[in-house]
Amino acid sequence: MKTIEMKIRFNVPDDADKDTVVKSAMTLFMMHFEEAKKANNWDTDEIVDSITKLTNVNINPRFSLSGNTNLTFSQALDALKEGQLITRSGWNGKNTFLWMKSGDKVSKDKCYDPVLKGIAEVQEGEVECLPTICMKTADDKVVTGWIASQADMFATDWIAINIR
Repeated sequence: MKTIEMKIRFNVPDDADKDTVVKSAMTLFMMHFEEAKKANNWDTDEIVDSITKLTNVNINPRFSLSGNTNLTFSQALDALKEGQLITRSGWNGKNTFLWMKSGDKVSKDKCYDPVLKGIAEVQEGEVECLPTICMKTADDKVVTGWIASQADMFATDWIAINIR
């Protein structure tokens, strides 16, 4: 038997709620998991099934709202709003997925972006950030403010991944 240890360290604001922390941890875990899987040529289904059994966290991409992987864009958006990751089987980039970053009021003390900090300072010390859709790309970069193409909106190959 082989033991694999994966450590994930990230900073969490003192006032972060449990759901935000769990979603952040699972997103980071999935990113590191994909790298480990590539490096060792592991069988995805076997690893995902094992993680699901051990942690009671369903990250199995075969799970979806409709009982199959052929979701419409509307169904995929509903899954996104419920906190699930979504992806498309028709996307060229492997390990690409979307998640919704929830909106929140952010104080100027927690704004690291100078423009955002300036806006917060003008607005009595905080700025209201609206929800947005983010994408983890195949080359492990993050796009904030992903916008669906016409092809994405009419596709019926969306997959919902439950990370709860």
